[in-house]
Amino acid sequence: MRIEEAKWIIDQINKLNISNVRLLDIGGSTQNFRNDRQPFINDIIFTSLVKLNIEVVHSDIKNAEGVDFAGDILNKEFREVIKKMSFPIILASNLLEHVRNLHAFCEALEYILPAQGILIITVPNLYPYHRDPIDTLFRPDVKEVVSLFPGCDLKTGTILESSESHIKTLLKNPYNLLLTLKNWMIPRYGFREWKKRCNDIPNIFKCYKMTCVVFQKR
Repeated sequence: MRIEEAKWIIDQINKLNISNVRLLDIGGSTQNFRNDRQPFINDIIFTSLVKLNIEVVHSDIKNAEGVDFAGDILNKEFREVIKKMSFPIILASNLLEHVRNLHAFCEALEYILPAQGILIITVPNLYPYHRDPIDTLFRPDVKEVVSLFPGCDLKTGTILESSESHIKTLLKNPYNLLLTLKNWMIPRYGFREWKKRCNDIPNIFKCYKMTCVVFQKR
């Protein structure tokens, strides 16, 4: 997640003008990721939600500290458990590019959202290849994201541009810069993986972009 993206997410939640509800953060990773690796996620989003009396429930496929419910919504039993909890707001940030069966996942996501519920989606539009544990290179625009949720109405959608770029990020960490250059020069993980990594080269100086969408289920 980028800082601009985090600010957009909390702005959209503030515009809903609601409080005393529960929000499901699905695929939001671990406490270490939210608080230490990208601390602005907690500072900008989740600290603000506490002030709004919005209870956050973190769900992820990883069973780790900071994950309240570990599981995969493609699993029918887990999906039914989450649906019965009836979350009026679901946040799925930087998740869709990491699922193999995208259409089935989006169907499940729409299924667990109650009627009139709000679904907030963010996904990279222009961003480097990043495995967690996979990256399908799904880099949609707003229209493509909308097509994945036919049972929802679009409330707002935009493509944000970050002040950061791939080269700026790499220059902050010389080790990552050297590793990236090595991965571009040597197909260490096979040709297919190398080709995906090399797709980043033409965009190295371009600012990151994120597709951000808010839906309401009919």
